[in-house]
Amino acid sequence: MRTGRAEMILHRRLAQAGVAIPLALIMLVGCATFERVDPELPVDLSGDWGLLIVDVDTEVPLQLLQTASFTIRDVEVGRQVWMARVRVGEYRWRALEVGSGRHSYLRFKLEDDEEFRFNVEPGKINYPGQITVRRYRNGGGGDSRRLFIRNRNHAGMSLKTLRKTHTSLLQMHPITYSGSSGDRFLDYYSSQSLRILEAHDPDEPKPEESR
Repeated sequence: MRTGRAEMILHRRLAQAGVAIPLALIMLVGCATFERVDPELPVDLSGDWGLLIVDVDTEVPLQLLQTASFTIRDVEVGRQVWMARVRVGEYRWRALEVGSGRHSYLRFKLEDDEEFRFNVEPGKINYPGQITVRRYRNGGGGDSRRLFIRNRNHAGMSLKTLRKTHTSLLQMHPITYSGSSGDRFLDYYSSQSLRILEAHDPDEPKPEESR
């Protein structure tokens, strides 16, 4: 039963791997739309810009992870959490590519599913969910030609990481969940954090100082 269910999910979420293509044909797109940010520096989000949390947990190295507007390259095995400055708009994860030999890759096209859609709102830190990539196992070792790919909402876990690595940006900008599940945890966290900061504003006179 578990095997059959896993196969059903695999085919529903994922197209079969494409034909191997030379890496020389790969091109980065959307450089003006997507910029990784330094966690220690302030970011200008005036106009049509927001921050996007990139959260990926993969068992195989990814050559590319794509939307129609921008491409992320060279995602290592393990969990990666960082932020990028992105144009405001609606996006969808469309495809990813894994290496298949020295000069080729396999391309996996993601279905047009609500699970892989997300928004970027202006002036905010937007969390779209975590792209989770696992080798498909059927009683033995994993096969990189068949992958199990989902977009999971791990907002709490991601926030815990970002509070250590992107402390300043979390203090400067509100954070919101921008994926498809409708979770409001991050909005609540952001509103409570703002209240705490306002309650401890060093510029506000203390009671004994205002007398």
